[in-house]
Amino acid sequence: MSPRYNVLWRKQTQRKNKTWDGDGKLVIEDDMGVVRDEAGNFLARVKNCSKVIHNGVFRGGSFEFELDGEDTDGEPIIPAKRAASSPQLVVAPKIPKIRSVGLLKRPRLATKSVSDLISKPVKPVSTIRKNTTPLFDPKEENALVMPRPPNCDPESVRDVVVDPILVEKLRPHQRNGVTFLYECLMGFRSFEGHGALLADGMGLGKTLQTITLLWTLLKQNPKPGNQPVARKILICCPVTLVMNWKKEFRKWLGPHRVSILALNGSSGNDKQNIRGFANTNVYHVMIIGYEKMLTVADELEQIKFDVVVCDEGHRLKSGSNKVLKVLETLNIRHRVLLSGTPIQNDLTEFYNVANFVNPGVLGDFKGFQKNYIKPIYRAREANCTNELVLQQGETISRQLIDLTKQFVLRRTIEEITAFLPPRSDYILFAPPTKLQTKLFESLQKTAQFSRILNAAPANDSLQLITTFRKICNSPALLTDDALFSGLCDIDDLRGELSSKVRSAKIILLVKLLKQIYRLQDEKVVLVSNYTQTLDVLEKLMNVLELPFTRLDGATPANLRDKIVSDFNKASWDSSFVFLLSAKSGGMGLNLVGASRLILFDNDWNPSVDLQAMARVHRDGQKRPVHIYRLLTAGCIDEKIFQRQLIKTNLSDKFLDDYNDTNENFFDTSDLKDLFTVSDINSNTHHLLDCKCAGDGQDLEYAEPAKISRELSFISALNYQDPNLEGEKKKQQIRRCLMDYRHFDPLIGSRTGDAVIDGILDSQDKDKPAVSYIFMKN
Repeated sequence: MSPRYNVLWRKQTQRKNKTWDGDGKLVIEDDMGVVRDEAGNFLARVKNCSKVIHNGVFRGGSFEFELDGEDTDGEPIIPAKRAASSPQLVVAPKIPKIRSVGLLKRPRLATKSVSDLISKPVKPVSTIRKNTTPLFDPKEENALVMPRPPNCDPESVRDVVVDPILVEKLRPHQRNGVTFLYECLMGFRSFEGHGALLADGMGLGKTLQTITLLWTLLKQNPKPGNQPVARKILICCPVTLVMNWKKEFRKWLGPHRVSILALNGSSGNDKQNIRGFANTNVYHVMIIGYEKMLTVADELEQIKFDVVVCDEGHRLKSGSNKVLKVLETLNIRHRVLLSGTPIQNDLTEFYNVANFVNPGVLGDFKGFQKNYIKPIYRAREANCTNELVLQQGETISRQLIDLTKQFVLRRTIEEITAFLPPRSDYILFAPPTKLQTKLFESLQKTAQFSRILNAAPANDSLQLITTFRKICNSPALLTDDALFSGLCDIDDLRGELSSKVRSAKIILLVKLLKQIYRLQDEKVVLVSNYTQTLDVLEKLMNVLELPFTRLDGATPANLRDKIVSDFNKASWDSSFVFLLSAKSGGMGLNLVGASRLILFDNDWNPSVDLQAMARVHRDGQKRPVHIYRLLTAGCIDEKIFQRQLIKTNLSDKFLDDYNDTNENFFDTSDLKDLFTVSDINSNTHHLLDCKCAGDGQDLEYAEPAKISRELSFISALNYQDPNLEGEKKKQQIRRCLMDYRHFDPLIGSRTGDAVIDGILDSQDKDKPAVSYIFMKN
């Protein structure tokens, strides 16, 4: 009885991008293997099969091979020439398949007569015991054994053991993540479906966990004798991440263990390549950008994919998303969605994502809206005080959390804190300059400003928000601002805008960079959400004569890896600052060569800023990390930051299940509050109603009394109480910033950070660069 395998084969070559030439069969006898192609033609002999065949690509003669599962087709290989010239050869009749040591064994060709073969009794199928020996040893130290199906017969199920090459690279939380994903996709958990949503925060290794899962499904099946769970895998992602995914497979599995077709738009033969993917076993994995899927949807429908992975899966949050509709037509059973931000402030979007991962698990949308969305939103209204409504909302929220946690896994950076250097976060409030204050007042005095607030279309309000943010970043940005030019007399201010007077944040930034540069051993990542602001910062680097590198949306994709790698390897005096556009990052953009990061401005979406700040605090970082967030005190910068906190906490409510999360959120239609400018050290600290001394001592907040009021003759949804709403805002901000300590520079407080304290020691109390500091270790 000889073990038999399906294999992929190709001629040995030194080409960088290798492909497989065809399919073949490997038959093993006495640890010696013979490989033939599909026509039965001899290709090569392979020695020491027990040692080489499970180690990825192996060689024989002038060919390279890779195992592609056990051969279960039931037909012996007869070399074409020998079959034609040896008519006396009698093939044994087909007998029941027998498995030994987990490998399919077949009868050998014989020269005996048919009568001799038939005279030997054949053991009935019912008495043949399946051998369930796994591919890898489950008793090996640190072995990661996947869960078995519930209520299974131990004698009929094989242990699925993760490849030790990958196991040795997994951290504890990643081992748990792989197990969770496997259980979900195999249908072993208590929900109806075969999908999972991995919502880990950035830096926790979503990619490695996914690749480990896919490699396991490509090579193993808990049912002995069956093909691996997956033969064809589809990975969908933003086009900028296509080649990153391919590199990650190579990084963790080696150069030739898995065959990948990466469609990044660089080839004009995409449709032909997809047809080749469908009609051969040469490729295992297809990686494709979301936009490209729309142009090759017909070709994709011809392929029977077993697993689909959607990276940055929150892009599918809209029920009318065209890519989502294409994916649904492919009808792929096993689904994995990766996203660090699957929900922000809209349960409808969360439903769309969850319903794609596991169709029907939350019921139809109308039922979900009635049973979950409406009760939860009613209880979350800022002016709701009805105890019955609040209690019902909390109960429904708990039910939704319990249900979705069956297929949603969310971990935060705390999971790997023990493996990373310490991190300190600082929120630095910079008081606006006289020019900035003058610009704010010039806008607020115009009649058009009042019109925009009260009656204008929403797009005018958005333009006004952008103009106010430009003033916070740098008044020089107003020279080309159409809205500002239309509202104010730009000619009267042009001289001041072009002068050397900078914004408060730029003044503080210069001081920060100078202090860090004096350390003579650390590098900085400087992040902005706007390309125009990066242009201003680039000019500043040139004025300061600081060596820098820049990466933004205009940077060619094929140069990004080299730019990042060069920066990480460079010395501090040859590449001191890395200018980064917050939204131009992607998987693999790890700037661990820097240990300090400055977030120059913030985004409405908290996940954008959190992702940017995580670029330096992740695997590979050797130094303590310092993160500085710059906010213009009393201005729109702070208001956006406060709204970020609310959106983050809503995500916490349904993903991290923080018991103390207050799910109320600000009314974002309150534009007047956004455009209010206060002469204050920190509007955020004022909003906390904090009575601390500003000396950095740990704070203890008493749990606020529950606000309750009986309402009569009016519904909670229609009742408006500004005092009540203000109190809830205060409680929410307080909860979000509970871990931060407060420092008032005007009373001589110091943080212990040499960079910040160096600024405080030299600043003018009448014109401080920093008016207040929040700090968290």
